[in-house]
Amino acid sequence: MKTRRKASVDGWEKEEAEEERAAPTTRRQLERLHLVFRNTLLMCLAAFPQFPQFNLKKEDLNSFYDWFYGPAMGGRRSSPSEQTLLMAERNAWREVHELMHSGMYFKEALDKVEHDTLFWMMEVYERVISQHGKGKSKKGKYLRRDNEGGPFVNLNVRRKARAKEAKEEKAKGRQNKKPPTGHHTGHTRIPKVFPSVGAILSRSNTKATAH
Repeated sequence: MKTRRKASVDGWEKEEAEEERAAPTTRRQLERLHLVFRNTLLMCLAAFPQFPQFNLKKEDLNSFYDWFYGPAMGGRRSSPSEQTLLMAERNAWREVHELMHSGMYFKEALDKVEHDTLFWMMEVYERVISQHGKGKSKKGKYLRRDNEGGPFVNLNVRRKARAKEAKEEKAKGRQNKKPPTGHHTGHTRIPKVFPSVGAILSRSNTKATAH
């Protein structure tokens, strides 16, 4: 609990108490955080029964969070981190807020966000791939899984192997370009039987001077 003094517009000072808690680090802490949020949200909705937009019921919230922690999202085999789920859940409610601001009712907005595959792909699945697809070895060299989901491989070793393969392919290509012995290449080669023009002129000038 933190207490601070704050001056109001009319010049009076008042104390404000702020209660803070650390970010959840375990799945149980995250679930309890969301449980408090759900109960608070339901109490706020119950205070405004005159607005038909707030048509969300307790069963709808339970269904959403059962799916959120189920095998399709939070309980999947490559489990996302608590921080990833925390941010994804907050961003989901931000999307619900934007949809309701455009005129959609609460229940329909939450249902649309839940079935928005692209949203959850960006918020959860891509982060899970980046978290579980990269690691670090004891020597500090970065490792990565291959496209088939096999074991981790050393990136430096993979780069050297690919460079060696490219060098061998390049050398092999040069050998294939060399024509075999006696093979006609398409170019006409003039035999050195006739004297060059310069030799003929030099000989003619020598004869002229001799006469």
